[in-house]
Amino acid sequence: TTSTPLAGSNIMRNQPKETAQRRKKEDEDEETFVNDLLSKMTLQEKIGQMSQVEINALVQDKDDGTGGKQLDMEKAKRFIGEMGIGSVLNLVGDIGDSPWTAAQYREVSMALQKVAKDSNKPPVIWGMDSVHGANYLRDGTWAPSPLNIAATFNVTNALVAGQWASHDTRVAGIPWLFSPLLGLSWQASFARTYETFGEDPFLVGQFATAMIRGIEEHDPSETTVPSRAAACAKHFVGYPLPRTGHDRAPSWIPTRHLYQYFVVPWRKVMKETNVMTVMESYTETDGVPNVANPQHLRYLLRYQLQFDGVLVTDYEEINNLH
Repeated sequence: TTSTPLAGSNIMRNQPKETAQRRKKEDEDEETFVNDLLSKMTLQEKIGQMSQVEINALVQDKDDGTGGKQLDMEKAKRFIGEMGIGSVLNLVGDIGDSPWTAAQYREVSMALQKVAKDSNKPPVIWGMDSVHGANYLRDGTWAPSPLNIAATFNVTNALVAGQWASHDTRVAGIPWLFSPLLGLSWQASFARTYETFGEDPFLVGQFATAMIRGIEEHDPSETTVPSRAAACAKHFVGYPLPRTGHDRAPSWIPTRHLYQYFVVPWRKVMKETNVMTVMESYTETDGVPNVANPQHLRYLLRYQLQFDGVLVTDYEEINNLH
């Protein structure tokens, strides 16, 4: 069972100087380890690490007739142990199925890590759409949708919602949260308006910044492992403005509008947080698919906004591109 962090709890305390120094030393040691590991990896191994599979490709039905799911160890050994797949995503089963508990997810997560370790592969990263709390866990704490949080005009609510989501998702053994969404809700018929913080660039930037801080904040609790999670700012860029209102439909955004409005929240987040990952949008803007748009992903995101973290594609984009 997961517990709920509250405002004013030990999760929000400033860390002692000795703890900060120890964490800095640990970060430096980890960076040295990772650089050494990369220098020894083959091209095929690097491609494997950059590949992500849906978790349901690694599970199978239980043979007890209950309709439940369990990890398929043979598939896990093939995808993780042999192919060296670096990350998995999503919930187990379909959205309409009975959701798993944190303990069930953690058991599978630990099994995947064991396969990777036994095969001399880096740890597997698992990502989940914990957009308003740990909303895919049966025993997770749910928060209001981002649109409702923004309606309070109180950024502390976004901070605490990020802490809740981070804590409960990490309890499930999942350290990567595909949240928050930095898009502007300008299309009234857009199907995912509730996932946004609304229409105002300034407000979206404020709330997204607070939620990212909550998600990525170090948890001093010795009973919660891992102690930190990675947020994933999404969807870069201009996602919630499809002409038809349908998800994944093309957006038409003049360049001046893109920079004057849609990029504003991203500038705020990149300047004031150390957001670890960004997800680009699985739509096209002015006829160019974002996944293959060097103007957006290289010049704007990497050069102008100076983002040097992990950039991940959205769902099945490589296939959709072709």
